[in-house]
Amino acid sequence: MDGKLAVSHGRGGPHGPLEKPYGQSLTSLAPGHEGTTLWSTPLEPYDPSFASHWNKKYVFGFRNGHHIVLDADSGKLLREQPLYTGATVCKFNPQDGKWIKQTNVAVKAGKGL
Repeated sequence: MDGKLAVSHGRGGPHGPLEKPYGQSLTSLAPGHEGTTLWSTPLEPYDPSFASHWNKKYVFGFRNGHHIVLDADSGKLLREQPLYTGATVCKFNPQDGKWIKQTNVAVKAGKGL
C-alpha cells in the first residue's frame, strides 16, 4: 500500500448496520479507483466505534477488549493484544515524587472487563 490513497473503515456495531459481514475494509481513494474495495476482512463480533488508523504496513482496530493489527496489503489478521490483562502500568507517587512501574497488571478502563 506504499503511497496509495485509501481509507480504512469498520463495518458493524450496535446500531444494526446494513454493511455485512462485520469487519474491517480498506477502500481506495486513488484517482480513477475511488470507492474500490481493496480488501475486506470479516471480524465477528465487531463494533468499530473508534477512529481507524493505518500506515503502509498495518491497519489497527479494536475487538473484544483487544487491540488488533491487520496487514495493510491483504487485510490478514496478524495479531491481537489484550487491553485489560498483562498490562504495564506506570503510576506517579506524589508523596515521594517517583514513578512506580507495575507489570502484568489487570486493569479496568472504559468498557473493559
